[in-house]
Amino acid sequence: MGVVQPSRATCPDGPVVGLGGRPRVSFVLVNPPADERQPASADVDGADPGTPNPATAPAAGGIRGRVRAQLAQREFARHFLTLITGTGAAQVLQIVGMLLVGRLFSPSQFGVYTAVLSVSQAILPLAALRYDMAIVLPKRANDARQLVRLATWINTGVAVASTLVMLVAAHPLGTWLGVPAGDQWLLWLVGPMTWLLAQVALLTYWLTRTKNYRTVSENKITYAVALSGTQIAAGLLKAGVPGLLLATVLGQGLALVNVLRRTRGQFRLDPDEPTASFRDLAREYRKMPLLNGPNALVDSARLQGIPLLIANQFSSAALGQFSLAWRLLQAPIALINGAISQIYFQKISVTQRGRMYALMKVSVVRSFLIGLVPFGLIWLLAPWLLPFVLGDKWTPAGRIARSLVPWLFLNFITSPISTVFVVARRQGLMLVYAIFFAAVPLTLLWRTDGNLEQTITWVAWSMTALLIVFTGLALYVARGYDRSPVDPDDDAEAEGDLAAEEAEDVAADERGDRS
Repeated sequence: MGVVQPSRATCPDGPVVGLGGRPRVSFVLVNPPADERQPASADVDGADPGTPNPATAPAAGGIRGRVRAQLAQREFARHFLTLITGTGAAQVLQIVGMLLVGRLFSPSQFGVYTAVLSVSQAILPLAALRYDMAIVLPKRANDARQLVRLATWINTGVAVASTLVMLVAAHPLGTWLGVPAGDQWLLWLVGPMTWLLAQVALLTYWLTRTKNYRTVSENKITYAVALSGTQIAAGLLKAGVPGLLLATVLGQGLALVNVLRRTRGQFRLDPDEPTASFRDLAREYRKMPLLNGPNALVDSARLQGIPLLIANQFSSAALGQFSLAWRLLQAPIALINGAISQIYFQKISVTQRGRMYALMKVSVVRSFLIGLVPFGLIWLLAPWLLPFVLGDKWTPAGRIARSLVPWLFLNFITSPISTVFVVARRQGLMLVYAIFFAAVPLTLLWRTDGNLEQTITWVAWSMTALLIVFTGLALYVARGYDRSPVDPDDDAEAEGDLAAEEAEDVAADERGDRS
């Protein structure tokens, strides 16, 4: 199996992250096809992409087998440390930046920024029609290069169309979102922001395929430094919401330049290797838009619908309070959760039938015990700590943070077990659940009585209850998987889905598209 690590992490470029979703951290290791090698000129970790994965390589007897397993384990550890170091450093930089930005901007300004960014992120699932997810799958490197080109053309078309739509819709949409008339022109940036976000994520699939985790890690830090630095500068210069958004565009642009520099020359087709046409590749990987697309759209409706409805039903200031509270809590939690998800995903991906249910139960209990004290402290301290650090204008954010604790706690518990649906080939059940998971918070927000904090409390407890149901579903699927007969063809297809699904999380961390 090609994947070692699942993930879900905080959004690097938007205040609202993974709202209601199953959190995963951004440490995903996907072994590329054995026939593909990193060019000698590339600045990579120095590892041979053909080295067996310790979690999946077949057991070999004798000294040679033990040596190979030991070397593979070291490769895995090196890649994992590279990713977790970059992600950790980027998140620390972003948390510090958020604290300073909170001092320099008002809740209303932060809310308008979030609303415009959410419109851009709502389009992201359509940006490449999910064909970017397929880049990690082909055996032939030329086919993967062709998929990069195909996804880029689709992304460019979607971005141009989005820009044209926003030139017409900026005023009515901005009015619906409560964006001041003087700032509604910022919605014209939706198309360019969508293109940059999606293109960086698209190229991140290529980096994942070629195991160039050093560049993935560097890019996170590059983006964090550029975003935080320029947003702080915008605050000191009193640049307002335009400064916040232009800083985001600058950070995305620098991240893209860095990836292009690191991958220079890698997308030229090898004349000695067969190459499929765009049409053939689109047909071969059509399940990406047909099967993954609906789930991505449902997730996007939830992820971006929540902040957009808060802006519409309450105010931009209310959205600013909510989004900053969520972002400050989610960043450190996602990093802590990474180690747990790492351990259990590795186990899930290789667990034999008959043992999956027991593994799921152990994961749930351990995550509950590990998270009990940290989340308890957040519940006790958040109402006074946030306004103390950020200023009195953010007092509601402290109370909202307390309301979010049960929701985030269940996110923390369910993260390590969410991949069982892919392993067991039960994505259809996952889609049905995702529809309910999106409908409940959006309905509550749409039918709100006008009290923000009370509404967020109801939403948080509703999502908590749904995540408890999700836990039960995961255990049910695990038990069914244990009882089902072995089907080699089905297992092979699940491995491919798993590779694409988990590589998606690395790219999602780059573009801020959280599912």
